[in-house]
Amino acid sequence: MHQVNLMKPQFTSSHPLVKSKNSLKRILAIGPLPPIKSHAFKTMISVTIAPPELFDQPLTSMKNFLKKYSLLVLIVGLGLLIFFQNKVIMPLVNDVIKSDAFLVDTKDQGSQLPISTELGDIAFMHCNNYIKSELDSDQSVEFAEKPLKVWSLGNYQFMVNAEITIGDKSGGGGTAQKYLCRITYDEGENQEGAMDFDNWTLVGISGIEGL
Repeated sequence: MHQVNLMKPQFTSSHPLVKSKNSLKRILAIGPLPPIKSHAFKTMISVTIAPPELFDQPLTSMKNFLKKYSLLVLIVGLGLLIFFQNKVIMPLVNDVIKSDAFLVDTKDQGSQLPISTELGDIAFMHCNNYIKSELDSDQSVEFAEKPLKVWSLGNYQFMVNAEITIGDKSGGGGTAQKYLCRITYDEGENQEGAMDFDNWTLVGISGIEGL
């Protein structure tokens, strides 16, 4: 029977296992690592591990402020809106109105005061005739002799304010109403065709019930 001798393996100092063992011994001999002194690294760690509640504090404070001073915030907001409108929007609108885009080459520049002209009286007549044509056949109508007021809006546009009484042909009592009629003379300076309603454009009428 043959006897087998088991020999303990021998490793040289260059063997990988020997190197790893020696490196571990050197690390253990150094002892514990020194504390971290980097402020930036500490800050990064603290931010990373900060609780979520820390970020909710500014939002909660803002909500409480708005809830407590809601009226004050509303007043300040309205004040800023009015200031922006008066200082920015209105000057811009006035500049646009004064620009060439809104200039019309016409002798009729309009007026803010009521007028009394022949063309204004004709505009009043056409407004009445249009109203009469739009009423039902069983309705009666009575017009005033003159309009209350007529304004010239410029470029031969007129705003007529007048009274009218609308009743029932069967004998029912009439109802007095006031209306506004906006109408434009399309022929401009040439007033020869002013009596013809086809030369006018009625923009709109308000104040008469059912019309």
